[in-house]
Amino acid sequence: MGTRHKRLTALVVGVTAAVVLVFASNASAYVLEGPYWHGNPPPGTCCGNFTVQKPGGWYGSDEAMFNQAMSVWNNSAALVLFNVTPSSPLKIDDTNDSSAGWDGITYMNYVGNQFTSVTSVLNFSYTYAYSVAKGGSVGAHELGHAIGLGHVPASQCALMNPYTSTRWDTCGIAGPVTDDINGANHLY
Repeated sequence: MGTRHKRLTALVVGVTAAVVLVFASNASAYVLEGPYWHGNPPPGTCCGNFTVQKPGGWYGSDEAMFNQAMSVWNNSAALVLFNVTPSSPLKIDDTNDSSAGWDGITYMNYVGNQFTSVTSVLNFSYTYAYSVAKGGSVGAHELGHAIGLGHVPASQCALMNPYTSTRWDTCGIAGPVTDDINGANHLY
């Protein structure tokens, strides 16, 4: 093997390794919050079944937005199912707080790594101007937190992107995508 051939082979191997590293650094993956719902699903069964308590009154279309959020999760490949019930430690709600800097938020109570109660909230101060689909994206993001998913990097097109402007306006994400589904399926 001549010196020129060795150099050319080394160059091809070096370029291939650089290309692999560039693509590997852009790979995306789900992020977990830490806590999750223990015992869901029960041993030997499939799928996380989550009962959700809804309040009696809603601002504007916020209820329809949360209904859309549950629907996109229920119709995804994620092994989770949301159902409404009169009483549950998992609650959805809304508020109208113009002083808040968020359109959706999830409050979590947990002991160790086990949720004891979770409340996901839409903020009508923002959502009044959203379509049901856009608000549903916010609600689905918050339900992702409610089952134990964390934020992915802000540049990633996934439901668990922390910014509605990126998740919805730039990426057009309405419900769980592969990374979100993989995270949910890892937990449940």
